[in-house]
Amino acid sequence: MTYGRVVSATPENDLGFRGRVELCTIPNEKLEEFEITARRTTLPSSPMRVPKGYHRRDCQDWVADVVQTLVIKKIVPAEVADKLDGIPKMILLDETGSS
Repeated sequence: MTYGRVVSATPENDLGFRGRVELCTIPNEKLEEFEITARRTTLPSSPMRVPKGYHRRDCQDWVADVVQTLVIKKIVPAEVADKLDGIPKMILLDETGSS
């Protein structure tokens, strides 16, 4: 899998990178299904492309959706979804200063 669909790019090079948390290891025989699931999950939305009044879909939403689908498909254990709750979330404020 590539990061940002650019082969030479890595998360560490992204200005928004805040660290890494290992959720689990995907068995080799399930990697293809993982890739398919990740590709089919709706990507995060740019804050510039979200009309006022709509929820901005961020990277954390994308990861949560991918993990939930993988749990349902029994590709990863249910405990992986529980790990997401322990990861600090970046909160973006709107123009009024509320989240």
